[in-house]
Amino acid sequence: MAKSGWIGNRVGLVALAVFCLGALDSSTPIRPRSLLILDVWQQIAVRCRHYAREKLAPYPWPLKPFDRQHPVRGYFGDPRTVFTGPDEGVFSFHSGIDISAYPGNPVYPVVSGTVVRVTRDVIAVSTIDARRFQYIHLEPLVHVGETVIASQTVLGTIRPRWNHVHLTEIRGSCAVNPLAKGHLTPYVDDTVPTVRAILFRTPAGKAISPHALDGKVRILADAYDTPPIPSPIPWDSLPVAPERVTWSLATPGGRVIIRNTGADFRWGEPLRAQFCTVYAPGTEQNSATIVGSFHWGKPGRYLYDLTPDLLNTAYLPDGRYRVTVNAIDSAGNKGTRSTEIEVDHAHTPPPTTVATDRRCANAPAPPRPEAN
Repeated sequence: MAKSGWIGNRVGLVALAVFCLGALDSSTPIRPRSLLILDVWQQIAVRCRHYAREKLAPYPWPLKPFDRQHPVRGYFGDPRTVFTGPDEGVFSFHSGIDISAYPGNPVYPVVSGTVVRVTRDVIAVSTIDARRFQYIHLEPLVHVGETVIASQTVLGTIRPRWNHVHLTEIRGSCAVNPLAKGHLTPYVDDTVPTVRAILFRTPAGKAISPHALDGKVRILADAYDTPPIPSPIPWDSLPVAPERVTWSLATPGGRVIIRNTGADFRWGEPLRAQFCTVYAPGTEQNSATIVGSFHWGKPGRYLYDLTPDLLNTAYLPDGRYRVTVNAIDSAGNKGTRSTEIEVDHAHTPPPTTVATDRRCANAPAPPRPEAN
């Protein structure tokens, strides 16, 4: 796996070998879900890091006033969940940001270029510096082939009921975060993400106490960020995804045994099929649709699966350890929570049967970014 760890001296070489060879792996045949997590964040970094970090000219907001920050109610990497049944439906990552606006508000290009796509809902503009910007939920006022000027040409107006424009920035084949430093400007964020809870589950998904762990366990983080500017009701300050979620396991003396990444949207958007290796069951988006019922204004819950291949505590010596989870946003604000765990091999380890995650069992092929 691309997720790396290092061992403290007090744990010893035996534990080091175990963690390198399989503390985060199952001794049973690899599950299809495990294959999906393999090098997820490394794959994204290799494919998209260059584009995300390429220093191109920053761009203004697509709404007037162009030089003033607007409320953003949906962040890059947010979970998108449409439940058609228990643990079934359509699940994906949010490929851009949702900027709040009222129906009828005009939307302008953030960078000059040529219109390359127009549908009833989507306008795409290709720029001279090889970027492509998508503006979604508009009544279009331009046509394919038209040259448009940043902050001057009206691309279209916000469609009724949507109350926002979805902005996606594409560099190469990668959708990148418009709120990353050096992209959309001005953007200031002084809110600190929250790690609300660190949760422990059996492989089958049953909640367990962290004070008597044995065998294979799953660690989840209930974490979220808060937008710096509230959107109009009912969105207000509903949760959004942090840019990164990381975690570590350490001895009481502070020696780090494992340091891993649960989510990292700095460089791009994971494939849709990888949704279930990032967001755990129980994750819901804001105002989720659940079996035909629209939960208008209800806050979402973002559960990050920190150990999609499970943590095998059987290889840890008995004793106490500390799990720490960090949630970091694109401005560098960091929220942290730690909890003490205890490994006790005198207990009977829970069954290792792994619950089937039906959410991504039939995940479709990854769509083109403009289809999101």
